[in-house]
Amino acid sequence: MWVALTELATQLKWHGEKLTPDEWKILFMDALTREMRVVPSIDGLASSVWGAHRQIFPSPSFQI
Repeated sequence: MWVALTELATQLKWHGEKLTPDEWKILFMDALTREMRVVPSIDGLASSVWGAHRQIFPSPSFQI
């Protein structure tokens, strides 16, 4: 694992920044803790992300 993380650290930039192998590990571990799925929208013109936690409306003002 550390060989691969070191290769990433030497070859890639993440949003313009060089990351250390430890930082790449943290980035991958963070991604693994979230379960997400991307599916086509009903009309097929976009995608919808399932599993992402977001709150569009405050709880009291939006009830189904």
